[in-house]
Amino acid sequence: MSESRESAVFSSVESIDNSAELIRQYREDCEIRGMSPESMRRYISSLKIYSRYLQERHLDLMNVDRNILRSFLEYLRKERKVGLKTVGN
Repeated sequence: MSESRESAVFSSVESIDNSAELIRQYREDCEIRGMSPESMRRYISSLKIYSRYLQERHLDLMNVDRNILRSFLEYLRKERKVGLKTVGN
């Protein structure tokens, strides 16, 4: 494997690890705040969808800008057929 390909693979794995850790920490925070299990499930599901979206496009969660976020919202509406009210929440 070339050095640049190996670096990209490592970066991708590192990003997945970081995303999983951030989601784990978020879950803990929700528990501390007393969020209902159903609310936690929904929020965490949304975070996993977002994380997967970023990973599939080789984007890092820590470097997201307004354009990437808008692109994700467009993806939700057009490709996942998520309703406007759901996206707004």
